[in-house]
Amino acid sequence: MANQLPARPLQWRTWDDFAKWFWKDKNSDDLIEKMNTYAFKRKGATCQRIRKEQDSPTIYGVVIRDDMDVGDWKFCKIGFANISCKPKSEGRMEQLIDNIDSLDIEGKVLFKLPVDFADPGKVYEVANEIRKAVGYPVHKDLAQHLELPNPTDWVLTTLLYIRVLKEAVKRDMETQIVSTKIFTKVKFDQKRAPELPNWLHIRDGKVIRKP
Repeated sequence: MANQLPARPLQWRTWDDFAKWFWKDKNSDDLIEKMNTYAFKRKGATCQRIRKEQDSPTIYGVVIRDDMDVGDWKFCKIGFANISCKPKSEGRMEQLIDNIDSLDIEGKVLFKLPVDFADPGKVYEVANEIRKAVGYPVHKDLAQHLELPNPTDWVLTTLLYIRVLKEAVKRDMETQIVSTKIFTKVKFDQKRAPELPNWLHIRDGKVIRKP
């Protein structure tokens, strides 16, 4: 019958047992189709659904390595691409780094991570949330004053946060696919941050030059 569970040659006693069955042959295709059909019947076309992906939307962070007169702080651009940021792909991230290098300052990739596989949000919404997790948003006027390329979506974060994030990504990579879910546990802590440089301050939640 159409509503019967698939035959199971072995008992799923562990997640590994289930995963082995799921990725064998077309078991995953059949199960995903049934799961999505069930969701559609309950909630219609607006329901959440499951989709297999090999090339996921990506959130990236590019940090300015030069001092920029901000001491223990760093400027970081948080952007997104609708596909993964592959080397030599000439995508948004690569173009940003080229634009930074053209200003005789050095930009380096801090992270490039696929959007959390269980996150139903649009990629630009995910990027907005990650900016909040990484540091203080930088006012567009300040970015333009510093001649930073693409002056929106920059944040000011600390060397301490950068080190903690890099260590967390490296640690998690040993056991799993690291996604943007990591930012739910590795967040910028204002209480542990040093004082802002004396020529900057926070106004309406964003970093801007002092008058």
